[in-house]
Amino acid sequence: MRCLGFLFLFYAFSMPTIVGQSLYKDGFLLRSPFDTIHGQVKYLSYNKASQSCIFITPSGKEEHYLPNELFGYGIGTELLFIAKNITEEKVRFMEVVYQGTVILYAFRDINQRDYFYLEHPKSGAFELLQQKTLRRQGKTITLKPFKEVIASMLPKSELVIDEIEQLSLKHNALSNFLQSYDERYAQFQGRTFQGFKKRWPPKIAPIAGAGISVLTINGYDQRATNHYFEAGIKFQKEVSRGTGRLFIDLDFLLRYEDIKSGIFHKEEFTTAETVLNNGLNINTLAANFNISGPVLYESEVMLERYNLVAPINLKYFFPAKNRVFSLNLGLTNQYVLSKNGSYYGRVSQNNTIRIEEFTTENSYRFRTGINIGIGLYLLGKNTWFMDVQHSPAWLDQGNLNFAYTGLRLGAFIGN
Repeated sequence: MRCLGFLFLFYAFSMPTIVGQSLYKDGFLLRSPFDTIHGQVKYLSYNKASQSCIFITPSGKEEHYLPNELFGYGIGTELLFIAKNITEEKVRFMEVVYQGTVILYAFRDINQRDYFYLEHPKSGAFELLQQKTLRRQGKTITLKPFKEVIASMLPKSELVIDEIEQLSLKHNALSNFLQSYDERYAQFQGRTFQGFKKRWPPKIAPIAGAGISVLTINGYDQRATNHYFEAGIKFQKEVSRGTGRLFIDLDFLLRYEDIKSGIFHKEEFTTAETVLNNGLNINTLAANFNISGPVLYESEVMLERYNLVAPINLKYFFPAKNRVFSLNLGLTNQYVLSKNGSYYGRVSQNNTIRIEEFTTENSYRFRTGINIGIGLYLLGKNTWFMDVQHSPAWLDQGNLNFAYTGLRLGAFIGN
């Protein structure tokens, strides 16, 4: 735990430098559709991307551009922003979400509200897609005039009218629908220029790990430390819009653990009405065995089992030039596939064993617990990573309490 705390402090003091370096991404300026200048773009956030462009030239000079000063700009192969007139007085950099029979644009304002525009490249029609929510007589009514705009711009909209009726005003829903329309019906074979569906597919990596589990039993002061080993697959999916910062992180792991607790012991003063309970396999009245006075409990846990473990986390990244640091928080779900263990308990008085029990494991198979972690990702042709994960508590502990701390290694091949 002391080592884990030190690492958290290290990340806390490193954050300003890491965040500052992560803002610069390879990109380009479009002074016109045919005039491209390559360099780096300072990408602060998706909403600020619509208001201005901060461009770093190859010489290191920082240049600031407003939407009325550029045709557009791009960030890698992920994001393309084009300057478009919303009104005669107002210009915004809009993301090209999809380009095909029609072009779908989007931008986010300072209030985190998304706006979508549809443009027909032949007719030049440029329309805002919008919906309105009204309250009438205590009821909420949602009007969706954007569906009529979409239908009017697609030449074969009658073939997809049912799908238009089910559309929601979101990036992925709109881009997926337009791509599907082009693939099936449009004379022009549309292509996903920056389509949400294909821009950030889930990443998959094989992982292996090992760690330490700490076992405690309710009512006892002792603890037992054991090792475990695991292997499986990691899935990551970006949920931030092109910033590379926020991801859903899901692991599927097969974990082997061999738990030997040693002897847990505690003393208790009993009367005839005392319930003798060791928290494992003894639960009886002292009067049943004519026991009174001080007694000594001695208990041992011996478990060997395979678990399916599925931690799901929200992971935030702090990218630097050639490496990425991460912090995550989430839940760990564990299911015991095989139970091959036993409990041993006895109650002694005056060095004489009064009660002794050997029983098989009877704990719940499924448990859910809290999970926190930190990670280091080394960027290159293959992205190698190291995650330190800690599960300090379970939501349904029972009498056996486990805390897991482990190291996982893996690689995203070709990422």
